[in-house]
Amino acid sequence: MAGKEDLDLYHEGYGDDQIFSYDMKIWMHWYVRRLREILKGESCLELGIGHGYTTSTFSKLFKRYAVIEGSEAMIKRYFDLFNDPNVHIEKGYFEDFSTNDKFDVILMGYVLEHVDDPEGILNKYKAYLAEKGSMIVVVPNGSALNRRFGLRAGYIKSLDEMSPFDIKCGHKRTFTYESIVELVRKCGLAIERCEGIFLKCMSTEQMIKLEIPESIINAMCEVAVDYPELSACVLLELKDRKY
Repeated sequence: MAGKEDLDLYHEGYGDDQIFSYDMKIWMHWYVRRLREILKGESCLELGIGHGYTTSTFSKLFKRYAVIEGSEAMIKRYFDLFNDPNVHIEKGYFEDFSTNDKFDVILMGYVLEHVDDPEGILNKYKAYLAEKGSMIVVVPNGSALNRRFGLRAGYIKSLDEMSPFDIKCGHKRTFTYESIVELVRKCGLAIERCEGIFLKCMSTEQMIKLEIPESIINAMCEVAVDYPELSACVLLELKDRKY
């Protein structure tokens, strides 16, 4: 693995002491809730552990569940937080993974903004989809409503500008709604479902200060489903066009 990026360097960006952990908890809570309604099949391959919410939840929904994670620190964090001995996590880089298996579901939640070659990852992993299988892709949306406001107000210079939090978490790019849709279509993937996650209209600091009630947060997530181009994140369910 000589010359590979040390993914442990980004471990601290996932701590609850980070200001954007406020956003991430909202995103992940809704992501888990929506995917409970969407996911079908008996086998699932998940790329990355992240905060661990999806792994701890969805591993119980499938007969066969595989996880790939490149950071030893993130694997340790997962088992420290969830104490889940039934989950098998294979340590390795997404680019190096190989299998003869096919999966009904492949989860790429908050993955493509991290990798060197998102097009290569999509093309590689669509080969592991079972016939009629679904690939779930979720990315933060650089063209979200709050970022559009920030652009007009002069807080950011462009919609694809990365924040210090992006850098700390190991993000290599910011997708806009348009760019992620263009990418998946370029890779021969058909969009079965396109939804938004969390319709955010102000900064995280402002939301925390306002102490927005849970009922409003839920409404911001529910309304976002129909407005992916303006939401904080874009959720896509994809099918391989060859099927």
